[in-house]
Amino acid sequence: MGLGSSVLSRDVSLPGNAMSGVHTYQYDLSDRLVSWTDPSAVVSGYAWDGRGNRLSAGPDTYTYDARNRISSGPDGAYTYTARGTLSLVDDGVQAVVYGFDSLGRLTSFDDGVDSVAYLYDGLGRVATRNGSPFTYNGFSLDPVSDGTFTYGRSPGGRLVSQSDGVTSLLAGLDRHGDLSFLFTAAGVVSDTAVFDPFG
Repeated sequence: MGLGSSVLSRDVSLPGNAMSGVHTYQYDLSDRLVSWTDPSAVVSGYAWDGRGNRLSAGPDTYTYDARNRISSGPDGAYTYTARGTLSLVDDGVQAVVYGFDSLGRLTSFDDGVDSVAYLYDGLGRVATRNGSPFTYNGFSLDPVSDGTFTYGRSPGGRLVSQSDGVTSLLAGLDRHGDLSFLFTAAGVVSDTAVFDPFG
């Protein structure tokens, strides 16, 4: 452990995951991450301003406006509405347009290639995505189906399986409960996910 409760190293052992191995971390005196070394010995540095905004993450750099919102980053320049919701991210080649409702919920996304629209139910959960319905078990916030996949969950709500109606796979979760890999009933890993220190 480092300052406070910061982790100095972590050994990730997940089947078929390219990032399995020892990850090491360094922190500044304010307990902010300043360096991450992955199992391939690739080092990513992080820098912060006095307000706690992250100025860089590896090769990517960020700037912020007076309200501490990202104004530019690796995806381009950010534009906000008068209400403060994100409206546009433009890198000069591709513009991504966002729409939000009066409650600040994402209602649309359009990058010129793909367009997605969301509707919400009375509990604030996604009800449809491009017309495809989401279904839930009672008042749970986690979907049982999103129109493409059906999800199996434990009594505590943790993801245990997913199926597209043809292929059913079991879910492997890390200590945070994040999906890290999918595998068949025979134990064959089919897909893996890799996370950086910020997810």
